[in-house]
Amino acid sequence: FNSVMLGVQAELTSDRKSYWQVLEVLGIFDNFILVMFVVEIVLKWIDDFNGFWRDGWNVFDFVITLMSAVPEIIALFTGGTSSAQATATVKHLRVFRILRSLKMVVRFGSLRIIVLTILQAFQSMAFIMLLLFIVSYIFAIIAVNVFSTGGTDPRYAHLEYHDSFATLPMSLATLFQLLTLDHWYVVYLDLSEIASPAFTTVYVLMWVWI
Repeated sequence: FNSVMLGVQAELTSDRKSYWQVLEVLGIFDNFILVMFVVEIVLKWIDDFNGFWRDGWNVFDFVITLMSAVPEIIALFTGGTSSAQATATVKHLRVFRILRSLKMVVRFGSLRIIVLTILQAFQSMAFIMLLLFIVSYIFAIIAVNVFSTGGTDPRYAHLEYHDSFATLPMSLATLFQLLTLDHWYVVYLDLSEIASPAFTTVYVLMWVWI
């Protein structure tokens, strides 16, 4: 319900004058829900304060609630005397209220299992990303040594991608472009004029396939 309410608020905010009464009611509900979340955390503290912090899901719940409460606390203390900058800060911080939707993860055991599984998968993905970076770095070094003449030789100035491999950062960026197949054939044709067409074909195909 809280997530749906925040979505409705975001949709109606652009026409505040026409829906100001609805927004006021939604604001009251929003504050009420926030108070309930705070009360829930306080009750958990009363029950077992030290145990609360030993549970990672409770800490996650606390951080989400705190991020939702900070803009309301700022607005409460600044009141009607708040400057335009303070008002803008509160408005931007209130965007984080949508993170309350993540509290569903704490409520449902099945969602917890999914999140834990994804986090465990990220550990393996980190090594996969490292391997991909190493391969990208190797291909970028090869490209700089073979195709960088396109950026310095005036004979290739008419080519659209003549300097795409002039430096290592540009080489990595162009490799990413080839990986997405964005204008890959144009890049291939330009590179074929700078270096051997056979080598260029093997290079591009190996990079895309890998």
